[in-house]
Amino acid sequence: NEIGPTWYTFMYTDEKTSEQKIKYDEAIAFLETCPNDTPAQKSLNGYYRYIAAYFAEKDKEVVFEIFDNLYEDLGEYSYLFDLIYLQVAWTYEDYDRVEVIAERLYESNLNATDAYYYSIKANILQGDFTKADELCERIHKDSPESLDYYSFKAEVLRRMGKYQESIDICKKGIAVEANASIYNQQAISCMLLDDKAGALDAAKTAYEIITVSTQSQASYEILNTIALIGKLCDDTETYEEVKALFENTQEPTELEEKVKKCIEGEITFEEIFMEGYGDI
Repeated sequence: NEIGPTWYTFMYTDEKTSEQKIKYDEAIAFLETCPNDTPAQKSLNGYYRYIAAYFAEKDKEVVFEIFDNLYEDLGEYSYLFDLIYLQVAWTYEDYDRVEVIAERLYESNLNATDAYYYSIKANILQGDFTKADELCERIHKDSPESLDYYSFKAEVLRRMGKYQESIDICKKGIAVEANASIYNQQAISCMLLDDKAGALDAAKTAYEIITVSTQSQASYEILNTIALIGKLCDDTETYEEVKALFENTQEPTELEEKVKKCIEGEITFEEIFMEGYGDI
């Protein structure tokens, strides 16, 4: 990596905010002098241009232009940046762009799970539950063995207000294999149906799976949900145990603000899981 050693001379810490910043113009000028002929060199150069734009807090059009130029330069190797570009488009809430990039990932079958996740979420946020549901069925068709189908489908059904159908699809998934994400979706839909006993049972099962195995996908969101359901269902022990997990890590954190507000009665469970992003 010919760029790395020099690159860090352009980084600095803002004395007022303690945030990492970059001397953007100097960094870009330096990149202009770096080799940029082979696919590897173009990839590296493009990546550092993105990093520079990120730390300089450039608007999304600048960032998208970097990736579009990189795609053009890399040609057949552009797929290497599909997942990064997808995540960037999601961060900037450009859901149309998310759809376009996700389609490329489906076709290449690389990181398809991530593509489906972001695409389904994008359609949910835009209120297109029909398209989100179609994508779920596409997962099942392309990868019948995928457990992601059940958790994705359960979320879509829940956002459509079909709580019992959401629970039913979770049960089908659980019959295939116990999975924390599926149990998490079941717990949420049970709460929305005011089935606190069912919600607590599913949440605690998800917690057990996370803590005794390596199956911890999206565990931060799931753990927050478990803590919230525990508290709302008067299971103080589970709530305190999960809360302690966040506080006793190498980098201590707290429960999400949404969770705290819901516990204090400032927002409802329905507002968290049936509006906007629909998750913690």
